[in-house]
Amino acid sequence: MKKFFLAGLCWVLACVGAAAQDYDFSFSDTPWGSFDASAQTAKTTDVEVVGVKEYGDTDIRCFSVLLKMTMQPGWHLYWKNPGEAGMPLSIEWKGVPAGVNFFSWDWSTPKYYELQGLGSYVYENVAYVEIDFWVPEDFPAAKLAFTGTASWLACDDNGCFPQDKEISVEIDLTKDLRGAEDLPEFREAAKAFPLPLGPELLSATFSEKSGAVEIALKRVDGVAFPSDSRFFPESEKFAAPAATVAPVEKNGALIFTLPLREDEKIANPSELSGVLVAPDGSAIGVPAEAFSVKNATSAAGTENSGIPAEEFSLDFAFFGLLAVAFAGGLILNLMPCVFPVLGLKIMHFVSKAGTDKKKIAHHGFVFGAGVLVSFWILAGVLAVLRSGGEQLGWGFQLQEPGFVYGMILLMLVFGLSMSGVFEFGVGATSVGGSLTEKSGYAGSFFSGVLAVIIATPCAAPFLAPALGSALTLPLVPSFALFTAIAVGLAAPYVILSCVPALLKFLPKPGAWMETFKQAMAFLLYAPALYFVWVLMGQIEDAFVQRNLLISLSVIALACWIYGKWATPWRSRFARIAGTLVAGLLFVGTVVYGADLLYGKKADNDWVEWSPEAQEKALEEGSIVYIDFTARWCATCQVNKRVYDDPELRKRLGDAGVVKMRADWTNKNATIAEELQKYGRAAVPVNVFLKEGKEPVILGELFSGPGTVAAGLDEIVGE
Repeated sequence: MKKFFLAGLCWVLACVGAAAQDYDFSFSDTPWGSFDASAQTAKTTDVEVVGVKEYGDTDIRCFSVLLKMTMQPGWHLYWKNPGEAGMPLSIEWKGVPAGVNFFSWDWSTPKYYELQGLGSYVYENVAYVEIDFWVPEDFPAAKLAFTGTASWLACDDNGCFPQDKEISVEIDLTKDLRGAEDLPEFREAAKAFPLPLGPELLSATFSEKSGAVEIALKRVDGVAFPSDSRFFPESEKFAAPAATVAPVEKNGALIFTLPLREDEKIANPSELSGVLVAPDGSAIGVPAEAFSVKNATSAAGTENSGIPAEEFSLDFAFFGLLAVAFAGGLILNLMPCVFPVLGLKIMHFVSKAGTDKKKIAHHGFVFGAGVLVSFWILAGVLAVLRSGGEQLGWGFQLQEPGFVYGMILLMLVFGLSMSGVFEFGVGATSVGGSLTEKSGYAGSFFSGVLAVIIATPCAAPFLAPALGSALTLPLVPSFALFTAIAVGLAAPYVILSCVPALLKFLPKPGAWMETFKQAMAFLLYAPALYFVWVLMGQIEDAFVQRNLLISLSVIALACWIYGKWATPWRSRFARIAGTLVAGLLFVGTVVYGADLLYGKKADNDWVEWSPEAQEKALEEGSIVYIDFTARWCATCQVNKRVYDDPELRKRLGDAGVVKMRADWTNKNATIAEELQKYGRAAVPVNVFLKEGKEPVILGELFSGPGTVAAGLDEIVGE
């Protein structure tokens, strides 16, 4: 799975296409309704294909398309990591022939740009992007042609404007393009790109600290990096001010301590690539392949082990993790859903094999094989999902509020089950019953499969560290961890089948097992509370925080109703009614929680703008304040800070102002048309409206709360 409730986020990433284009951004005091788009024809920015080159070997033909991005003075575009605001160039390709595969984008060196404390990585004047793709040697056509829609965000200090343009690529495959890099366009572009420095020339280590990552960069050939260089990370997990961090020199290496965004963690070295920028603007590309882990924390803890997937090596931490996994599987045998079956299953092996000790042992090993195969199937399913693009890294998922909320529900429900509020998986023991009763080794094998099914509901308290790391490690180590869990679960069966006389030393099942199970529930409540803390840090809206916490109580109520009235000894009507009520409460609460996290909603102060809502508020005699904004607009984010001013909030409230927010993060024709009424084609635009009065349009960049207060005074006539 990519993330829980991922569908709610898709609209953020859907498009940055233009609502209009070919406009001149010389904002004037254009009167209401007199906007003339045809008069604004000068482009602020442009993207064009300026060259194609070929490289590669005899099996495939590799090409690079060189794009040139040009900007008028005062305007900027964004790097692949835009920082705290903005959006990078993207291209939606069309008509790409089968067999053509894109595999990388290379970006010229950006600069760090700050607008009132909001940091971004931008380009000014001219920038380049090289897009690499390959074509099979046996490509059937003599020419290769396809098009694409390039979309980008153009901004200045006053606002941002999404633009797009159709571009085309045409390549004559009968010609040798290998000399294209000698063309003036490629020679000029080469100066703007970071110098590639591979792992053979660069030593790079990293270690994750609380809220930051420490990286050390050193050239193997002894050439010193400039001591006042800065590191621009490509991952958006890093806080934008990481670009301003000064390094510490030690043993010829530059050591940077780069801050992460709140609650972010580095899952693997692929997130550490970046650009080392010298004061003169020259830069060196630092690939992820150059990094190796430094001082990795113990994998036995509950945090991410710090063992990077691509740089994995057998060390003490990993063997410790294997021990934890084995112990987790072993402890599962003490759970009430498993332990009572232990002795009975061994006696079942004895009854099958009679007095033949070898056959008894064989049944035990076959049982263990069933456990192993079951865990390997689980590991294989996860591996297939990961290879198909599903990001299952444990730390990566914790960035996603929906996933964190799902983990809280999972821990809470399992914990309540172990506390005795309801029985989870009561019917699991009947699953595959006919298979387990088969004669011979087939029955023993499927008994092992059934043991895994029965043990699954009890797994959470003991296996979290091992399973969490298994989801982040490469294929072979991940399978090793699942194998250790399986061996721990199967070990008692195998040992007792080899020496059945040891059965007399097993403690008798009894009330102690239920007590043990209930005590283990607190090992689930503790991480549930931890995830609550993480979730509250990801959500700023107090209204959403409160209602999500209340939703957990409703989930607990649903579990209690299910345990009280849906038990097997209740009447059929009671079971149906209990299951139905509990199910409706549970599903309804989960849907409500998803809506709180991702649904379209306005906070306590703002109303979602629409022409109808605006007209209704004006007809009622209210003053309307509209904030035309977008998530990618840096100036918009800076302006929003004034709304937190208590005095301004009070003044707007006392005046009965209806505050509306028109979010232009995604293309919206209605908002674009409304902006034209005010003679604007970009955001931010902030306007006061009142029936019978001319609109009061505020300046693009607020100097403080006084900018809005002055607009309020003007609209009320003070």
